[in-house]
Amino acid sequence: HAALSRALGKTWEAERVDHHSACWGKPESHRDDDYWGLLQTARLFHAAAPGYPAHRLLGFSPHSPAAHARLIETDWQFASQHADEWQRDFAESPLVMRAFAQHYAKAGDAEATQRCLSAYLKRSPDLWAYRQLAKSYLQQNDRENWKATLDEFLTQEDYGLEHARVRVEIANYFMDQQEWEQAQPYAEEAAETWAEWAMLCAVRCYRGLVNEEQEGAWLGRLLERYTSRNHAVNYFYWCHRTGLGDADVAMQILEPFLAAEQGGGSGAGSQFIYLAANRRREALKAFQSQIKKDGIEPSTGRFYASYIALLAWELGETEAANDALKLLSAEANNFALVFNLYKKFRDAGEGAKFDVDEARSIIKDLSGLGRLNVSFFAARLMELAGQKQDAVEFYRIAATTPDTQLHVNHCMARQALRRLGAEIKGDDLKQAAKGG
Repeated sequence: HAALSRALGKTWEAERVDHHSACWGKPESHRDDDYWGLLQTARLFHAAAPGYPAHRLLGFSPHSPAAHARLIETDWQFASQHADEWQRDFAESPLVMRAFAQHYAKAGDAEATQRCLSAYLKRSPDLWAYRQLAKSYLQQNDRENWKATLDEFLTQEDYGLEHARVRVEIANYFMDQQEWEQAQPYAEEAAETWAEWAMLCAVRCYRGLVNEEQEGAWLGRLLERYTSRNHAVNYFYWCHRTGLGDADVAMQILEPFLAAEQGGGSGAGSQFIYLAANRRREALKAFQSQIKKDGIEPSTGRFYASYIALLAWELGETEAANDALKLLSAEANNFALVFNLYKKFRDAGEGAKFDVDEARSIIKDLSGLGRLNVSFFAARLMELAGQKQDAVEFYRIAATTPDTQLHVNHCMARQALRRLGAEIKGDDLKQAAKGG
């Protein structure tokens, strides 16, 4: 190639384009017009002025839908002069109605877009047109016609998974609005196809409905059909969060991944899996490795150091716990405040109590993950101090913190409450799921 380029000269690559255009034009300028030839060239070239292929095609075949559609697409200045006439004459031509609809959609003319798409759909009930018509209604906050349009598509023949995809679109819209009951029939029917993305939609819906049995049923089916680390992890945590299902099935799938991660393989989160499985020594080792690798960085370091201190104390490794507490206390933070309350209790000796009132004041103004995590660690430290009733109070705060139900400490708090005979149910579960 290099030798050929040198032989042809430095400008040959640019010149060959010019030569091609010139050569293409010579036969075109001498050939007689014919419909198929003009149709092909009209699709290739922009019809910016009379004399270009689309105009020639229109002159050759005045009733050609393809000519009118191409002029709508490429020469709106000309087509706009005939828009009313063409929409009347070609009302039954999907090709022309599609061109008009797409032009009006780009121009932001919702009424004209909807009119032309409706005409198109009478002759060609295609998914793209239903979607575009539904989108146009939704942009006008017309939810009734948005839903009616997509529901109408569901009455058409299904040639694959198109119906399932539309049902997922509808369900996702309602779930984004926190309207879980509206989403449920669409999510459920889509999931019956056993497509992975459809079953994930059902999982999300039933989680929002706080129907943990159905959430777990679909998580189990996902794991059965699409065995993977992610689906095993999700089913595993659901088992430990709810006390339902068979966590051992998921753990058997996860063990090879966990072994690879211990050996330096790719993957993340093994420490949390060990936590949920109550394999505390393995969890401690994994947290220590992570801290050694990343240090105490703001987003996760304090969280990891908190678990190292907690697990080390639970396992009787006081020196490791104190070292983690020093790292945790290097800068002021709520985790350190709670853990220093426990250290103060330990240092005070026999007869001392963990200061529950002080712990309440620490979490008083917290929300979200901060409230979940600090409350959970306070509860676990209270339980370690032998104050189980106080621990239940704080476990409940952690387990009912809104929009945290997928966090590992929500799972751990629910586990602890079941173990202590204080499992949350009903409205408390709905409080935890608030926000989706």
